[in-house]
Amino acid sequence: MTGPLTARAMRSALALLLCLTMAGGLVIGSMPVSAQGNDDITLPGFDPLPAEAELLGYASGELDGSGIATLIVERIVINPLESLDPVAGPFVLIVESGSMVYEDDLGLEAEVGAGASQFFAPGEGDTLSNAGEERAVVLRIALITDAAIDGAPGPEDGGSGGDTEDDGDGPGEDTPVRPRDDDSGSTAPGGGVNALIFQDAVAPDEVVISLDDDGFSPDEAAIANGGVLVIENAGDVDCRFVIDPLEIEIDLAAGDIEQVTIDVPAGDYDWTCLDERGDSLGDGILTVVDEGGTSTNDTTDTETTPEPDETVTPDDSLELPTGTLLQASISLDGASELFGASLILEPGGTLNLTGVDGALGVTVAGGDLTVTREGRSPATLRDGRSVTLPDGMSAELSNTGDTPISIIFAGVTGSSIASDSDAGSDATETPEPTDDDSGTDNGSTIGSDEGGIYAFFPDDDAMAELGLVPTWNAFTDVTDPASNTFWMADSESADENFTDWGWVQSTALRYDSAGEETDFGIIDVFGITVDEFSDESGAAEFFSYIEQDPTGESTDFLDGVADVNGAIEFDLGGSDVAIVITAVHAGPYVITVFATGTDLNAQDLIHEVWSIMFGAVG
Repeated sequence: MTGPLTARAMRSALALLLCLTMAGGLVIGSMPVSAQGNDDITLPGFDPLPAEAELLGYASGELDGSGIATLIVERIVINPLESLDPVAGPFVLIVESGSMVYEDDLGLEAEVGAGASQFFAPGEGDTLSNAGEERAVVLRIALITDAAIDGAPGPEDGGSGGDTEDDGDGPGEDTPVRPRDDDSGSTAPGGGVNALIFQDAVAPDEVVISLDDDGFSPDEAAIANGGVLVIENAGDVDCRFVIDPLEIEIDLAAGDIEQVTIDVPAGDYDWTCLDERGDSLGDGILTVVDEGGTSTNDTTDTETTPEPDETVTPDDSLELPTGTLLQASISLDGASELFGASLILEPGGTLNLTGVDGALGVTVAGGDLTVTREGRSPATLRDGRSVTLPDGMSAELSNTGDTPISIIFAGVTGSSIASDSDAGSDATETPEPTDDDSGTDNGSTIGSDEGGIYAFFPDDDAMAELGLVPTWNAFTDVTDPASNTFWMADSESADENFTDWGWVQSTALRYDSAGEETDFGIIDVFGITVDEFSDESGAAEFFSYIEQDPTGESTDFLDGVADVNGAIEFDLGGSDVAIVITAVHAGPYVITVFATGTDLNAQDLIHEVWSIMFGAVG
């Protein structure tokens, strides 16, 4: 078994997490589209839809895949004369408003109009574009593949596999839409972490670059004008970070993390880091993009993303979020069908899930969805959140609120959630909580009615009281142990250790203060990650592994909370940047909470969140 994580590796892990933060996306009001008739369609794994459910769109198609893929659900706004970037895999398209056209197998222009849904095999939807005069709003349920599906080449065959190299034409390639007259054929990035950059900004407003013995990673980066550049010296040598044209000079001791706001004209700027002799330890190029999405490399004046303050608010419509709504790793071994559905569930309506033969992603907007399983207290999937349900799960999904809610279902049949590095292995279901896991008098929610691993995530209203707002639309679930590297030095260590410890999955959410000052300062990133194990002993081994890092200190903040077995805190901040990470062992779970920001009282902030999770403590 590999040794404990070093402080430097932990700093690197957190620095990389900074660049994964993403805004919740543009919020629009989507016009309800014509239903397809509830009597004509039965969703995989469900009983026939009740009268309270209005089906807005459904499509499915056959696939014959293998290995691991990333299931992604997106809502995308496409302006007139823009095209939808292709993905390396099959997808379902549901047009909520406007219309899309594409070139069919006969070379003719076919249309997918408002209210229509269609399955596209790999390559078939590469020419989809908005040829109308009004912008279109579409749902895309896609499998971003790491291996070939239906004859589409995977990375091992020389295909893209969903990954894209920057061709040097400037920022903007990573947005899910492009000008319709752009024939470059560039594709959107693929599965895993890369899918998180499917958002409405043409360039991120926060970028992390890290220097080690091999130079900078990345050595080319695009950033929005006014954004924050985070520089980490992960090497063993002190250096001075320099961007000459901008008169930026920052001294970085080995292990330091510093940040600087980039507020300069759009263009390309060279950076370097010099040792005490003036020799370069690494260099790179920073491309600054103005608010209109342009840089000195731009070749078109066509706007490629909607303005972030635009909304479409038809009468009696729900306001629905855009961007990436769900992302989950799933196994494709044995998978026979990809499907996607969108519906409105009226108050009092209940959907009877009898058990789909594969992974099922669920996204909710406009209200909460109550999930009731036999022998279990009701759980809640909150407004704006998503979850991937275990293979074969049976439950009643109910709208117990006072307003209609929007639900998106996405999944494959004949497969499962990827539960370990052996693609095709059976999914490991979340263990049923025992009576001993129920809430205690101190206010703990472990195993409570709020629903297993998700019970540790405070209500959005409670977080808003602290100035925290979600920056991810959906829970990010990780079920491949090799991908769970926050506390590990590398994926090999993660795979080995988590497999030995009986790890089941991790689930994460990210927040920030949207640039606003809070009682604790401006919060750049606040994260909660919950690791679940098949039993308490596995969680104890993982927590013991974390405790071996000498830079951590045990904390007594949660002493007296019956459900808490131990807590440790790491203070990794630099001269101005606060970085505090805490980990708590609680039964079969290890919860990691971290916060970072300039002049931020991160410790007090984290303690407030622990109090929300576990009740009045401290």
